[in-house]
Amino acid sequence: MTENIQNEPIAITVTTEQDLMALDKAFLGHATTQSLQNQSDDYLIASLLGWHMMNIKMPDTKASTYSFTEFALRRGIAAGGDFIDENSDVRSHSFGAPSTPGHILTTNGINSQTLTEVENRIATLVRHYSKLNELASNELSAEDHAKTWRLVAGFSDQEIIDIGIWAMLAMCDAAKFAGQPYPVLVEKEIVSRGRKSVA
Repeated sequence: MTENIQNEPIAITVTTEQDLMALDKAFLGHATTQSLQNQSDDYLIASLLGWHMMNIKMPDTKASTYSFTEFALRRGIAAGGDFIDENSDVRSHSFGAPSTPGHILTTNGINSQTLTEVENRIATLVRHYSKLNELASNELSAEDHAKTWRLVAGFSDQEIIDIGIWAMLAMCDAAKFAGQPYPVLVEKEIVSRGRKSVA
């Protein structure tokens, strides 16, 4: 069981989508031609997140469209847009912290808790997406629909990002990736960098 480590969730920014797309090969588990020591922190974290996400056994349903819509809304807010709806009070407590320059998937890179944070992100993804899917699948009224939107508004930026990444990976041929071995060398490099962060 993972420890309850509270990492600082990342924020959705104007460039988040493009930044994540630049890591597509890492998320998909494609081998790199460079040594792992020369890869960015984000590449390593994306490789590990991608492996875990590709091995999650959850159906990709219409529930993910809520996450995509909320992502677009928050990107608009990050760009300076002024958006107010009935869930703004909940959403105002859900924004993440901007990452320092050179980082996308964490606020400031790999640290000694990164492996546990990745595991916690995956556990949160499964828990929240399962709840979202349950609500979205049982919508019978406008009140049910509003309840689903309120749930999504309460997800942190990082949770919205993670659901979106998972949903995009689920659209790929996940079956051919699911059998890939755990990226042990990636984990070792993350652990090594984590040790250096506390030295």
